[in-house]
Amino acid sequence: MSLFKQFFDFNVLSFKIIFLLIFNIYFQVSNGQDTLFVRSLPTKSVVHNITSDGQQLYLRIGDSIYRREKGKLVFISKGHLRYSWITHDNINNSSFWSHNSLLLEPQVTPQNKIKNILPGPYNSLVTSVRLKNILYVCYNGNVLEYRINNLVKLAYPGSSIRHVFSEDGLRIISTYSGVFGGLFDDFFTFSSDKLENYSNGKFERIGEHYFLCQDALLSFNKETASFEQFMMFPQGQEVRQLIDFNGATVGVFTNGLYIIDIEKKAIIKTLVNDAISRAEKIGNELIAVTREGTVYRISKLYEIETIKTGYSFNDLEAIDGTIFLGGDLSLYTLQDNKVSIVTNFEVIEMINYKDNLIFSNNDGLYTWLNASIIPIYTGVEFNKLSLGFDNALFYAGSVNGLYYMSIFELDAWLNDKKEINQLKNNKISYNPFYFVSIGLLFITFFFGLVLWKKYKIKKSIVEQRFIETQLSETYLKEIIMSKKNILSVSDLAEELKTSTVQLNRKLARSNISALNILKETKKEIALEMYKNGNSISSISKRVGYSERFIKENFLK
Repeated sequence: MSLFKQFFDFNVLSFKIIFLLIFNIYFQVSNGQDTLFVRSLPTKSVVHNITSDGQQLYLRIGDSIYRREKGKLVFISKGHLRYSWITHDNINNSSFWSHNSLLLEPQVTPQNKIKNILPGPYNSLVTSVRLKNILYVCYNGNVLEYRINNLVKLAYPGSSIRHVFSEDGLRIISTYSGVFGGLFDDFFTFSSDKLENYSNGKFERIGEHYFLCQDALLSFNKETASFEQFMMFPQGQEVRQLIDFNGATVGVFTNGLYIIDIEKKAIIKTLVNDAISRAEKIGNELIAVTREGTVYRISKLYEIETIKTGYSFNDLEAIDGTIFLGGDLSLYTLQDNKVSIVTNFEVIEMINYKDNLIFSNNDGLYTWLNASIIPIYTGVEFNKLSLGFDNALFYAGSVNGLYYMSIFELDAWLNDKKEINQLKNNKISYNPFYFVSIGLLFITFFFGLVLWKKYKIKKSIVEQRFIETQLSETYLKEIIMSKKNILSVSDLAEELKTSTVQLNRKLARSNISALNILKETKKEIALEMYKNGNSISSISKRVGYSERFIKENFLK
C-alpha cells in the first residue's frame, strides 16, 4: 500500500469519526435519542456481518467466524459461503449456525431502527447486535460501537411479561410462564417466588379483593400469597381486565363487556357484545375500543353510544383532558366523537404517567412531548397491558423481560427532554451561522484530540486517588444524606466514580459494609423526616422502601 493511500485512508476514517461524533451531538438535541457513538472496533479485515447468542458478539470476517472476548477476537470456526449467523430454535430450545451467500431479511437491521445513527446512507447489508446497553452495528465492513442510556434496567430476563401490579407492600409480576411476587419491602429487589403457572391478563384490585385474569378468574389471598379459582367462563369467553365502574365490576372479555356480581360469582348483564381490545374509565364514562375501529362510550346510566371509524385501535388513555387512541398505524385523539390522526406511529399500549403520555409498541418505549415522539428505549418488543408505575419505579413488560426505571431518574430525564425538545422546536435554519457552528465543532474536536491524552492521565490519577482515599462511615453517610438519587449500593459507587466491586473491596478492608451503611442512613433519614412532620408516603419515595416496611422497621 502506497504512503499516499495510507494517508488518504487515515483521513477518510478520521472524517467519518468526526462526522459521527458531531452527528450524535446534533441527533441527541433534535430527536432525544440517548445513543452515543463510542468507537469503531479494531478488526483484522472487512467484517461481513455480526450476530450474537444473547451473551457474546460474533463476527464473520473473511472465511472465518470470531468471538469477541475481553476486547480480543478469538477464532471459533470456519464459515461457509459469505455470511454466518446464529439461528435460535425456540421449539427445541437450541441454537445452531446458519450460512448463506445472501443476508436474509430477519438478519438485516431495518432502516427505521438504525438510519438515524449511521455515519452515511443506509444500505440493506447492515446488521446489528445489542448486548445490555451496548449496541454494535456492522456497517460498510466496520463494526461501530454505541452506548445506549442506562436509564432502563432489566429484571426477569427471558420471561414474557404480561402485567405488573404494585401497591404499598404488594407487587405481582404476571408472565406467560409464571406469576411471581407477593409482599415486599424493597422496591429494587424482585421476588423469584412463583405463585401461579401463567397469566393472560391483568392482576386487579376491586375494593378489598384481588383477582388474576387468567382466562378464568382467580382470587388472591394477600396474607398467604396464594391463588384459588373464583369463576369459570364458557369457552371463547376469556377475561382480561376488571374495572370498578359506577359501583359495579365490569369485566373486559375477549368477546365483550359484562357486569359481574362478585358476591354471586355470576355475570348479570351484557353491555357490549364485541371483541374489545381495551376499556378504561375516563371521567364519568367507560370507554372501550376495538381492533375493528369501533368506539363505545358508556354512561353511568349504562347508555351506550357507538362510534364507527375506519381505523383500528389497541388502547386508549386520557392526558390533561385529551383522549388519545393508539393503533397499529397511528396515534389518534377522540374529541366530540370525532377521531383525528395525531401522528403516524405504531401504538400498542399507553399510560398516563404524571400527565405525560408514555406508550410502547413492537420496537420500543416512547413518550409524546410537545407534539414530538421521543424514544426512551428502543429495539425491544413490549407487550400489551404491561406498563405501570408505583412510588419508586416505572415498569414496562416485554417479550424478553421486565424493564424498569427509577421514577426519580425518569422524571429528571423527562424534564431534560422537554427542555431539549423546546430547543428542537426553535428549528435551526440552514444559514451561514449554522455552518459556522459546524466549523466550530470541527475545531473543538481537533482540540479535543490534543487534550485526550491529558484527560486519560487525569482519569488514571482520579482512580488512583480513590484507591488511596480513606472511606469512613461518616463520610459515606454524609454523601447518602446529601444525594437524593442514592437508593442502592450501585448508586453510591457511581457517585464515588468507581464500580460496586471496587467499592465493596475497599470497604471490606475496614470491615465496613456498604449495604449496612446504606440501610442505617436510610433509617436515619426516615426518622428525621418523620420527626419534621413529613408523610409516610414522602418518606417512602425518599428512601426507596415501602410504607409498610418503614412503619414496621423504622418507626416502631
